[in-house]
Amino acid sequence: MSLYYPRNIVLCLIAVSLFAAAPSVLAQPAGSQPTQESTRMSDAASTNTDFLSDPDFRQLSREERRRRGQASYIARFEPTGKPSVEKLNDYMEKFVEINVFDPRLFVCKLTAERVPDTTGSVILRGEVSAPQFKSGIENTLKRLGFNVDKNEIALLPSPDLVAPYAVSTTSAATLRKEPRRNAEQVNSVPIGGGIRLLRAARAEDVTTTATGRGNRGGGRMGRRQPEDNTTPADWFLAQTPEGYTGFVLNDEIRLLPEFVQPDAILLVPTIIKHDDQALTIPMGALLHAGKEKTPRDQRTAEQQMLAFRLPLGKTNVTLSLPAANVRQFHPVFTAEQIEALVKPFDGTTYVWGGTTNDGIDCSGFSQFVYKSRGVFLPRDAVEQAIVGRIVAWGTDVEKYVQPGDLIFFLSDTGRVSHVAVSLGGDKIVHSSHDRVKYGTIADQEDNESPSLRTRAVFARRVF
Repeated sequence: MSLYYPRNIVLCLIAVSLFAAAPSVLAQPAGSQPTQESTRMSDAASTNTDFLSDPDFRQLSREERRRRGQASYIARFEPTGKPSVEKLNDYMEKFVEINVFDPRLFVCKLTAERVPDTTGSVILRGEVSAPQFKSGIENTLKRLGFNVDKNEIALLPSPDLVAPYAVSTTSAATLRKEPRRNAEQVNSVPIGGGIRLLRAARAEDVTTTATGRGNRGGGRMGRRQPEDNTTPADWFLAQTPEGYTGFVLNDEIRLLPEFVQPDAILLVPTIIKHDDQALTIPMGALLHAGKEKTPRDQRTAEQQMLAFRLPLGKTNVTLSLPAANVRQFHPVFTAEQIEALVKPFDGTTYVWGGTTNDGIDCSGFSQFVYKSRGVFLPRDAVEQAIVGRIVAWGTDVEKYVQPGDLIFFLSDTGRVSHVAVSLGGDKIVHSSHDRVKYGTIADQEDNESPSLRTRAVFARRVF
């Protein structure tokens, strides 16, 4: 279940440039015949929907519900029923407001250029991190009556990347709003943390010389601003396991072919000797499992020493740490435990807003699974989509998930519209369309929808 509200915090950058100012798309010279474009605009303007209560709406055929839903969606863009090229910027902003539930977790940078000497033809450019945004904005504009002459929106991650992932190799790899050292810091990834790369930075990513908040060594108490001898070529646009996007310096990461999953977190600062220097590994460092130096049964729990690997610069170091100084990550569920837990839901029908075996929706189902472990997730899928750390994106979901991970799916316009509970690999259990069911992410949610695999946006691990 997901509810969508207009959000004032939408910060996704949208720019619309018109090659020539124009009156309403519907405007035609006196006595002229309507063009194909203006006819489409008139069709969009004539679309309307009557109010029905929820029970009445659900009595309609699926096709009629879909038609009315699409009409209601378009009415949110143009309540007057009179689409106009002069409002193109408003339509683009409304698309982001409706569909991008948190602009910090997605790249959705769009531009629309009007084709000269036309009344409603546009060229779309920009970049997005989900294919549904690319197709969604095109289809939305078409429903409004525009002709999309070209859709040149780039899809991230870029196919030109040398590697799709990286790992932080400094105390904290910093993500910045722009690819320069004194730009605002938006997030950081502790040493050992995985990072998803989206593309190489470009010169046009630098739009200001202003000093942002969160600069190391700059801006406060008279400290000198950090010298920036980098160029955009030294940076990547990247995404952290929280989902935040920003620019990370190549010197602070190591490129990897796979996404690394930490096995533990360091709870206390630890001093080590490296290259004849004393270095402090900060608390919060993300550790990767090694081997214990001596068997567990020869030590008490307090005395137990654990071995971990840590990427430090260009090399890996091995740390021997007291067990009390780390918190190890262990799977919370097995597939068998989840199957036994949800067995009473066999045959339970899908009910919007339901939370019990009398009827349950997708987010109510995932919420129940975690309630069984004493964790109360938010109610809606769109809210659950910010809980926990991202462990996989897109088509890599089935490669990295483990039982209990939550997999989120997008609608055809890019809204978070569904959540399923992973059983590991491509197997899932979820409340979908008509009932609680087992399946795979290769399945369709219904006969008219694309496979869930093509709709998967990311998976999150709550524990």
